[in-house]
Amino acid sequence: MRILGHIHTYNDEEVIDQSLEALFTQSHPVDEVIVVDNGSSDGTLSRCAAHNINLIRHEKNLGTSGAVVSGMRYAISHGYDWIWILDADSVPHKHALKNLVDFYSTLPPSTQCNTWLLGTLPIEKNSTRRYHGFTFTTHGFREIAPRNNQQSYQCDAIMWTGSLYKISAIKTLGLPNPNFMLDIGEFEYGYRGKSHGFLAFVHQPSTLVHNIGGSASSRLTHYRIGPCTIRLMELPPIRCYYLIRNLFIFWIYQYKPRTILTTAYCIFKIGKTTMNFALRPVSHWPELFACLKGLFDGLRNDLKSRHES
Repeated sequence: MRILGHIHTYNDEEVIDQSLEALFTQSHPVDEVIVVDNGSSDGTLSRCAAHNINLIRHEKNLGTSGAVVSGMRYAISHGYDWIWILDADSVPHKHALKNLVDFYSTLPPSTQCNTWLLGTLPIEKNSTRRYHGFTFTTHGFREIAPRNNQQSYQCDAIMWTGSLYKISAIKTLGLPNPNFMLDIGEFEYGYRGKSHGFLAFVHQPSTLVHNIGGSASSRLTHYRIGPCTIRLMELPPIRCYYLIRNLFIFWIYQYKPRTILTTAYCIFKIGKTTMNFALRPVSHWPELFACLKGLFDGLRNDLKSRHES
């Protein structure tokens, strides 16, 4: 069982040492570590040079999905059985990988054969929020809420970070779509896996600390209006664009069967996100424009357009 350790980076010089150290000191060691860098302009590359790793360098930012594709290509071409994917701001517990491998070994042979994805449980550093994964329903994504004593459970899609993918299944499914860039890419890939009859599990004793830098891509701003408090989401424009565009393309053009409920879910999520900034059009014009541009490209089913930073 040869496992490739993969970390993708973009201007992560402040956290990359911690994620690399956590990967190198796993109680079940990986066979090799690669870092896929998305055109970092800070000191990320110099930090990586101090470690015994192979570096794949993108000249420009290809997003998380693009970096994952490069890592999977490397795993395929070098004969690996699995690839363990980590964000640069994620630090897995020392026994995280061992727990995943041990869990897989307990599965019946028929289940092992159909299992393509094992998920570590990411826990947000500051909020301690747990990202349990999602299932696809007739009315959109549903976040799983397992019992605390439930060691493992099936899911349809989980975050890229902490995901252990089987290479033979990747060969069957094909690589993820790099054009999803930042958001929904892992959900689209999970949907493909489910559609082919593959199984995915999250193993709760396998944990990692997520967002160790503390700069979450999304946060809430509270506005006090008389006795009421309104909470509005904050997202950078680039995330607004890809979230809106990719949500629309996935639920309207790719997910089958498309129903009134899935369409309503998509419209609700897009409307809710856009309204966050439409209520503050002056101070949040870049975010509002990115939402509208994402919706425009989504309507055109255009996954090749890019947000101009």
